[in-house]
Amino acid sequence: MLCNISQSWSDFEKQLHSYLSLIFSHMVLEHLKDPISFHKNILKMTHKQTIVCHFFATKYGLPSMANLLLPSSISDLIIYKIQKRDPSIEGKYQAYYKKCIGPTDSMKSWYVELGYEIITYNGYLGHGYLGRFKWLSFLEQLWKKFLLKLNSPYWCSNAIVVMKRVS
Repeated sequence: MLCNISQSWSDFEKQLHSYLSLIFSHMVLEHLKDPISFHKNILKMTHKQTIVCHFFATKYGLPSMANLLLPSSISDLIIYKIQKRDPSIEGKYQAYYKKCIGPTDSMKSWYVELGYEIITYNGYLGHGYLGRFKWLSFLEQLWKKFLLKLNSPYWCSNAIVVMKRVS
């Protein structure tokens, strides 16, 4: 898409609206203070055929719970030392996990009430955070087996929701 820098924002918005066929976010939703405004603004950028896909960390996954419950000094240590992240390249951002739950009936209804049609909404277990530590990785594998037996969308680590606008 070519953009004419002299055009008004509303003209640009109309032009953008007609071009977008996919809107994708990766690990964004958990960092939003106001997810309602975000999703409504995404909806404004879509047309009937636009696919909206969000991949996000869920509130009740083990890494998210640790992030919420641990003091930032400890969670920073985990992120930067154990995971060997460079803070100058990969910053750690405040996470709120508002409306970041797996595919529960209430979350599905919430998206529908906003004006979306859900194509798929799946929760997933696991993460790669502990892979360097065999005994912690082993414990995580046991935890995942237990969670699979529970089969609850509340306990997934990550989720993917794929949607499109209703009208």
